[in-house]
Amino acid sequence: MTLWFDAVNSPSLSPEQKDLVMRRLASRIGKDGLLRVISQQTRSQVENKELAVERFVELMGDALRQVPNLFLPFRSTFDVLTSERFLDSKKIRHSSTSLEGN
Repeated sequence: MTLWFDAVNSPSLSPEQKDLVMRRLASRIGKDGLLRVISQQTRSQVENKELAVERFVELMGDALRQVPNLFLPFRSTFDVLTSERFLDSKKIRHSSTSLEGN
């Protein structure tokens, strides 16, 4: 059983969703923009149809799922401690060199 879905011309997808589907399911979409899902697991055509529909729903759900941004813009404890030590040593060096000139 083969299920075909026209991802390019689908009225139920927004342009952003179409772009996501085209990028994330590129290996399953042909040059004509048709998404193909095949199921040949059982001898029953009805069961294969149900399996193909389930797989299609799963693929579309995965393709349209928003991926959280894993980049967290914060400094680690190690970075903070290292920079504090560096600044402390710089202050000490500066204070000792400023005393030498006097």
